[in-house]
Amino acid sequence: MRRTSEQRRIAATIAMALLVQPSVAQAQAGDGGVSRFYAWSRPVPAAGRVLRREALPDAMLPEGAARGERILYASTTDFGGERAVAVSGIVLLPKGKAPRGGWPVVAWAHGTTGTADVCAPSWTGYRDQDKQMLNAWLAAGFAVAATDYEGLGTPGVHPYMMLGSAARGVLDSVRAARRMFGFSRRVIIVGHSQGAHAAFGAGLLQRGYAPELDLRGVAVTGLPAEGGFAPLDTGRASAISRAAPIDPGTRRDPVRRLDMTRFDSWYVVTLKYFPTYAAAVPGFTLDDWVTPRTRAILNDFDRGCSSDKVAPVFAERPHPSALLKQDVSAIEETLSRWRRYPTPRFAVPVFLGIGRHDSATAPELSFNVARAACVEGSRMTVRFYDEATHATVVPQAQADILAFAAAAMAARALPGNCGGLAWPGRG
Repeated sequence: MRRTSEQRRIAATIAMALLVQPSVAQAQAGDGGVSRFYAWSRPVPAAGRVLRREALPDAMLPEGAARGERILYASTTDFGGERAVAVSGIVLLPKGKAPRGGWPVVAWAHGTTGTADVCAPSWTGYRDQDKQMLNAWLAAGFAVAATDYEGLGTPGVHPYMMLGSAARGVLDSVRAARRMFGFSRRVIIVGHSQGAHAAFGAGLLQRGYAPELDLRGVAVTGLPAEGGFAPLDTGRASAISRAAPIDPGTRRDPVRRLDMTRFDSWYVVTLKYFPTYAAAVPGFTLDDWVTPRTRAILNDFDRGCSSDKVAPVFAERPHPSALLKQDVSAIEETLSRWRRYPTPRFAVPVFLGIGRHDSATAPELSFNVARAACVEGSRMTVRFYDEATHATVVPQAQADILAFAAAAMAARALPGNCGGLAWPGRG
């Protein structure tokens, strides 16, 4: 896409800003409302070190857990420059006696809960559906390491959907949990929605970032694809394009100019990114970009916790001009480099569950990411759930994911189904 001079100016400004490495987290909208446990003022040590820990309140424990702790641990981020950060999370232990070598670990990457500190699951607890899912993992004999992500709970902006930050937070939660309890090196990474983005990225970064972990597999549902993936060579890209489930005329680039005259779900999704924009772009003033109605929506983001704050907007289908004063494509084009997946070449088996009625993460685009991974030689197992929505795909896929995890942990062959992979009905 050819960029205008204004787009190039904004891109250069953001790039320079993200090279600046702040010594402490800056106060951001949505900060506060949590205990002093989350604030770390001393230098942050090497990634994976435990900074602080405390018992999780009984009311927050899933019933399948023998014990749980709230933790603050060291991680690294590439948002705002490569630097050390303190990240919070939860560690859960299953009931019973640990096997020889320690409990295997499931690294759980949660879906969108909000952008305010009080939305951190280690502070508010998990939703009933997530508790049921965690209970299933505990019953299967897995310890749980669950990150909150950078900036949720801890001071500073939550860099929503910024892959390097979230993926490293996932991996470092496992490192911290293993230091605390002597868990096994054997790990499976699981995530949904925002967490699927983090889990997918963690699986791709693990060998270079946390090679001491024995990663056995990655399992995700509700996989976002808006950020795309690292550029592929022409031959591979053509193979992916030929296998795409949607016609070239309807397929859209991950980042493009916004048509301000008609509804487009993409611009509604970008509303969740505005706190990140405000942190990344020097002099960014919300009122220059959004209407009073959007300002009220964003203020609600700062105060409340929900994954569906924009659901009413999706239902209403307004013109972008009702919410935005100008196109955010230039900002999103630049920030997408921090959101984008690396080349999807996995060293471990991957399970992807796709709900055919998922209106939050386009199923066709999730499928295209799977096709890209297949072309790169990854062992992808893709399952379609015909009646599943973005929320219900989690419980519907749970049994398949547990079976996948059991096979991966036992080192049984998981060749995947790339060879016969096709969009349902298009054989």
